[in-house]
Amino acid sequence: MKKNHIKLFLPKGKVILASNSNRKANDIKAVFFRGALIFLFVICCMLCNISSVAAGAEKEQELTYDSLGYRDPMMPLVTTSGLIRDFGPASTSSDSHLEGIIYDQNDNSLAIIDGEIVEVGDVVGGMRILEIQEDRVIIQKDGELREIKLEEE
Repeated sequence: MKKNHIKLFLPKGKVILASNSNRKANDIKAVFFRGALIFLFVICCMLCNISSVAAGAEKEQELTYDSLGYRDPMMPLVTTSGLIRDFGPASTSSDSHLEGIIYDQNDNSLAIIDGEIVEVGDVVGGMRILEIQEDRVIIQKDGELREIKLEEE
């Protein structure tokens, strides 16, 4: 069998002789070497990813919503029982908060006190609603007449 020789001419007049059989062996070695490098690269990437996931699991923290004094926009405004939620500052048990008035000159006015919709004659929180005006509600509590004014924002 005749061997084919390949001459490679390099700068500075150097000549390299290579046979086909050596070239095939070199090609196989190069392919194996490239495959080994790729395999090592993939293994290193996997190890780095696993270590970063493990480090991330240690640093995982619970996220919370900081309202900065405002209500959470995802919180419903009305409870399942139909009461309007109060998102303002908590009032003391002796204070009642007038949240809104729907005024009607024909005595069909409504008011929202502490999240409850009331009308004249209703009793809420130990208070009897006596009169609903455009900007205030007159109540009777513990035998005393009191006035709750609608606060402007």
